[in-house]
Amino acid sequence: MRKTLLCLALLLSTASFAATPPAGDDLLRQANTAYDAGREEEGLKLYEQAVEAGNAKAMAALGWLYLNTTEGLPKPNFARGLALYEQAAYLGNAEAANNLAVHYAHGIAVAADLPRSLEWFKRAAGLGHAPAMVSVGLYYETGTVVPVDLAEAQAWYRKAAEAGNAQGMHNLGMFLLRGVAGPAQPEEGRRWLQKSADAGDENAKAALKELEARPAAKG
Repeated sequence: MRKTLLCLALLLSTASFAATPPAGDDLLRQANTAYDAGREEEGLKLYEQAVEAGNAKAMAALGWLYLNTTEGLPKPNFARGLALYEQAAYLGNAEAANNLAVHYAHGIAVAADLPRSLEWFKRAAGLGHAPAMVSVGLYYETGTVVPVDLAEAQAWYRKAAEAGNAQGMHNLGMFLLRGVAGPAQPEEGRRWLQKSADAGDENAKAALKELEARPAAKG
């Protein structure tokens, strides 16, 4: 009986811990509300408090503000913004990791550094960020930083497609349709293109329209 109660207590303790919201979540909600209502000064203070509490989402949000605010609060501070993105990314924030990758890829507020951008895209992809998976695939498809590896590119496109990303579906569909990384698989390729088109991808819609316009092969 005592052992049963002990097990139950441990289960309740674990459930309680799992349900505990991340540190600073309440401060983050207050900051978003204040900032959206035009109370920027109040919102900025609350974002800073949420960051001090270790909230990764607040770090990503505040990093974005420092990097993108052209007027008002806060004043642009690229170094601080990038540092906040990096801190958030190391704490597991996929959006911050992807944003860092984009900054390094295009030289936005920092010197362009393609190898570093690929590292951050991979980190974001590993955290489940589907657009980052597509970006990693593009690096392997085009041979940017890494040698061309079409099989690796297709594998990343598949990950993105299976995560529901329309561009990933389109790219995977085209690879399979054309047999870019192996034997052509026209039926599966069309299926992914259709899923991409259904998700609103214009390139997939155009590809399907082109396929439909082709004369049927004679048996």
